[in-house]
Amino acid sequence: SIMIPVSLGFLQDELVPKERRGVDWALMKQHPYIMGFCLVVAAVALGNAAVDTGFFSSPGIQLCYALTAALLLCILNFLWLPRQLARCSFYFFVSRILYVSVGGAQDFWFTADSNCVPAGPSFDYTYYNTYAAIVGASAGWLSIVIFQATLSSWPFRRLFIFTSILQVSASIYDILIINRWNLSVGIRDKVDCTLLILSLFP
Repeated sequence: SIMIPVSLGFLQDELVPKERRGVDWALMKQHPYIMGFCLVVAAVALGNAAVDTGFFSSPGIQLCYALTAALLLCILNFLWLPRQLARCSFYFFVSRILYVSVGGAQDFWFTADSNCVPAGPSFDYTYYNTYAAIVGASAGWLSIVIFQATLSSWPFRRLFIFTSILQVSASIYDILIINRWNLSVGIRDKVDCTLLILSLFP
């Protein structure tokens, strides 16, 4: 969904001149620790994929790797990055770790039959996967347009607080539909599912 706004120039990014394209070795030499930290993060991500693949049935090994990698990244974060940047990245890292996501389990809940989830939505896979993809892509494209038109000039701190409030508020739909409160107020499952998908793109 990002391709259309980018191709139409909605992001308003300036093109890099041809003579400056490619690897900026001078910049890498100017900030060797920042570049080194980025390479370590990439290596940890590749290692995580390897551990998940090779030890798929060993959650203990996966947990040990995740904890060790997290500790390593936190230490290098404060050793190699400027203090202000280190604090920001540490906050985002911790906030992502502590954010409980039930999206994967919720997919099964939406599509389970009445024997598994009594009085559940029981969406068929074709409808749920196709509809969710279309609505999600449309919402992502619309959020980019809205951001560029109204929020791109906001100060970062106010923008961060606003989007954080939106993200927290979006979790209300999870609680509402799982507890079936939407039916008690006359909102059908398909309508509430649409609101849930839209809420994922603050």
